Amino acid sequence: MPRVYTRIFSNEAYAARIPSSQPAVAITTGNKWVVRLKLGSEGRITDLSVKQTETEVQVPFTVELLKSKIPFPNFDVDIPLATVPVDSLPLYRALPSQVGPAGFPVEIDADTLGFAYKNMDGTWTENQQFLYMLIEPAGALGTTTWKISITVERDIGN
Repeated sequence: MPRVYTRIFSNEAYAARIPSSQPAVAITTGNKWVVRLKLGSEGRITDLSVKQTETEVQVPFTVELLKSKIPFPNFDVDIPLATVPVDSLPLYRALPSQVGPAGFPVEIDADTLGFAYKNMDGTWTENQQFLYMLIEPAGALGTTTWKISITVERDIGN
């Protein structure tokens, strides 16, 4: 039977000490951000929500969920928008690229089937337990803050 794992990035959830929570992601003007998500080396993505904090000026954004750190080897830091990936993004996507209009979240609810993934960086004996989420805000005029929730199902031992 598969196990279900959820990670949440929200200042409110973090302040409430919800297990598996971290602070929301803050991206400064002119940058994008790669979030390293510890979710297991393989599984099925069944739920995803990415949204900007409600109190900010809303901007459009793009989200990429990647099975490898190769396209953007630096993570959890500001990356200039002009930085190009080291390799072609479609080769590493765990699900299709998602575009969020200003004021609206990116949401995926795939409980019945999900999106299967396997981290490409590790080996069978040295698993890498991560997915990488690239968030790229467009037209931001200050720091933007992003809330993320992702749920995966995976078999025990992955």
